[in-house]
Amino acid sequence: MGTWEELIAAIDAVLAGSYDSPDAVTAEVAKIREAAQALLDSASAEGAASEDVEAAAKHGNNLFAKIKTAQTKIVAKRNVIELATKNREDLNLIKGGQGSPKSGLDIKEGAKIVGKPYKGKGFKAYGKDAGEAAYRAGRQVAAAFGMDDNSKQWCKDNGVNLQYKTMTTDNDSLGGLLVVDELDEAIRYYREERGTARNNMEVITMQGPTRRINRNVGGTSVVAMGEGQTYTASDVAFNAINLTNKKFGGLTKNSYELGEDSFANLAEEIAKDHGYAHGVMEDKVALLGDGSSTYNGYIGVCESFKKLVTDAGGTWTTDAHKIYAAGVKYATGSTLASVTDVDITGTFSKVATFSGLQTKIYTTSQVYYDVLVKLARAANGNTAQALVDGVTMNTYNGTPVVFIDELYTQNATEASSFVLFVGDMSQAGIFTDRTGLTFTTSTEQGYLSDDVYQKSMARYGVNWWNIGNASATASARRRGALAALVLKN
Repeated sequence: MGTWEELIAAIDAVLAGSYDSPDAVTAEVAKIREAAQALLDSASAEGAASEDVEAAAKHGNNLFAKIKTAQTKIVAKRNVIELATKNREDLNLIKGGQGSPKSGLDIKEGAKIVGKPYKGKGFKAYGKDAGEAAYRAGRQVAAAFGMDDNSKQWCKDNGVNLQYKTMTTDNDSLGGLLVVDELDEAIRYYREERGTARNNMEVITMQGPTRRINRNVGGTSVVAMGEGQTYTASDVAFNAINLTNKKFGGLTKNSYELGEDSFANLAEEIAKDHGYAHGVMEDKVALLGDGSSTYNGYIGVCESFKKLVTDAGGTWTTDAHKIYAAGVKYATGSTLASVTDVDITGTFSKVATFSGLQTKIYTTSQVYYDVLVKLARAANGNTAQALVDGVTMNTYNGTPVVFIDELYTQNATEASSFVLFVGDMSQAGIFTDRTGLTFTTSTEQGYLSDDVYQKSMARYGVNWWNIGNASATASARRRGALAALVLKN
């Protein structure tokens, strides 16, 4: 198989075959693909002969269309073999006097569960009906993803939607399962349990890819006036904030047996896995985003402070330049061990006073226990009982502490890294959200090992709009709703 004509002849022979052995046919198709790739590499290389390019353009699409047809037939044959095997096993059970074959969970009416008890957390909002909710969600996933044929009829009988939606935005088309409310609620639970940004920033739901909002940054001025004095008009100033959301996706592989063993556990695992994964990514975008493609171009809070300094003509690794940013306080030393109470309390002075500001300290658990707790215990006035009881609440200086452990990579490098943030993230940044999570699935890639690949997609973004400004001139600096404590270089 050295030419396009020979490859097409080979795939035609495959299409005319019996497909009695899907594994053997798959191996043959793989050989054809490898040979085709060699021809494509040759034709796409710099300085490729014109006849090679013409042949690839002429025969390539035709060959791959035939390959796709062959793969569809392979999957169909595989499904028929599996169906025959399952039916044979069921017949053996019935003939053997063991009654009808049972799935991982028994149901009596509707979605009532009388088999394995549900012990997860994602569906706990449904109280005593949590198991029923998880089972319903699992049945939908099993049916929609082709993991269990009986679930399709179950969903039809119980009014569970199996429709897919097509979402087209900016030339990006993606079909996604309209998941039942129960699964959507469980995914949201795990995203919020794992993620910090979504829980602490202001969340704005968007209907489209972009949105422009205005925030009041300067209002009416009131002055002392004498009798008959003329009023001086003052303008209300607004800051235009441009919001966007972009696509983030994850891929999961699991086996057919997961759905057959327990539909409730299937839903729980999908909700936990994808919910946690997106929660982690949301935090990375909001905290560590550096404007690269890894973060879909978003700039997180750390890089936002750095950008203020560099935009003001400073260099981040120059300590004297760090304080160009009104919201940055640099520490006494360049290591976590050198941080003092004065450094931490001094960071509070870098936060502006806004109405409704709910000040918190945002840091990693590492910094909290290795730095803040040690400073608190070393302070005068601790009793023996206090040292035995330890810290009963995550607070410091009377301020609640929120753990944001995605910052750990910043702390690990120490010099010039961010130790903690002080202020109110809900007034400093906006987290944009759109569509929730949508799912698609494929069995083709993993059909030899009975694997199902599930792909989730969500759209979100961040904008740290109120962290103050930066200037080489101290009098021109204006604080924001969030401040940062940074180690010296």
